[in-house]
Amino acid sequence: MPDRENKLEKLLLLWLLVRPALDGWREVVIFSYHNTAINLNAALSIVIVLWSVVMLIKHRQSMTRAPGIVIASLLLLFAILSIGWSVQPGATLSEAIKLFIALSLFALAYSFAKERIIEPTSLAGAIALSALIPIIVAIYQALTGAGLTTFDIHGRIYGTLGHPNVFAFLLLALIILALQFPVAEKKYILPLLGVLLLLTYTRAAVVGLAIFLTILGLAQNKKLFKRIALGIALTLVLLIGLTQMWPRETGALLARTPIISRFTTTNEDADSLAWRQTLVLETIPLIHARPLLGYGWGTFDKVWSDNRSQAHFWDDSAQAHNDYLRLALELGLVGLAVYIAFLATLIIKSFSLARQNPRHYLHLFAWIVTFTIVSLSDNMLHHTPILWLTFAYWGSAFGGADRHEA
Repeated sequence: MPDRENKLEKLLLLWLLVRPALDGWREVVIFSYHNTAINLNAALSIVIVLWSVVMLIKHRQSMTRAPGIVIASLLLLFAILSIGWSVQPGATLSEAIKLFIALSLFALAYSFAKERIIEPTSLAGAIALSALIPIIVAIYQALTGAGLTTFDIHGRIYGTLGHPNVFAFLLLALIILALQFPVAEKKYILPLLGVLLLLTYTRAAVVGLAIFLTILGLAQNKKLFKRIALGIALTLVLLIGLTQMWPRETGALLARTPIISRFTTTNEDADSLAWRQTLVLETIPLIHARPLLGYGWGTFDKVWSDNRSQAHFWDDSAQAHNDYLRLALELGLVGLAVYIAFLATLIIKSFSLARQNPRHYLHLFAWIVTFTIVSLSDNMLHHTPILWLTFAYWGSAFGGADRHEA
């Protein structure tokens, strides 16, 4: 197919390129009518929906072989149908549109790679370029202390993204891609990305990186991985020993070092683990009240806010911080089972590819597994810019693999 016939398809790269930077201006209103306002992100979403519909029709045949596409379609259909029983139909419609875009990007990136329209390397390059403005802004925030303050944590960098957690997972995606593809300046890029990741103070992203590296280490070089793991374990034992021998001095040192304190200590106000445990316990009765179909896609914030206990009344967030808990409440056990089946399909497919060609597909398998595990402690489906690039790259990688097999 001549390249001039694929100009509309190449817009996929533009969508991925601009989305992270535009998030910094997401509240800018493009159009308003009475009580309805269309901000920049909403306007972009409308354009992408229209583009996606045209592209899905045009490439409907090639995308049918994308792994998990039937299950993903069922999930989307269920989310849309839930408008009929949703406790907040407007929010359900809005979130269903976001889900449609993410799944469309997955399917279209698969098709474009399979048809040699957009190579996975080109898509990865667009993702890397999309992070330049957020990273520049984040470095400025780090140098000037202009980051976000949450509880006792000051100066958390977030770039142009809405929250440090979202920026952290963008950095994690960049690290994964940098480890996979040959990058001339990798020895400088990886330390920079690692430092920025720490400065977001996002523990889930750091744990995600550890999971990803563990999978790579076990698969590629078990001996080296065991040595590194032993070194980390000895360091932790030494740190714990110092804390026990000189608790006052060591505790004061940890308290004065924000990054170390964030990952080694907890306090009553910022103990996210205890907060998540109580959130799960208080959400289970709500799920039990509507176990099969839930309260409607995208309604967790409202349902939780309307029913939370006094202990959570002053929480700064009403989000689930657990995609599976969110799915169980919003779409019931049926929706949760469909989503788990989708992820399981991707894991099985990527594992099969990794066994055949570890050099090209081990990173894909590790990324999907990492995403699946980290979803237990963060809102991965709610981080729209990251969900776009993640699903798009996964689809592209699968499309490239199926093209080679054909």
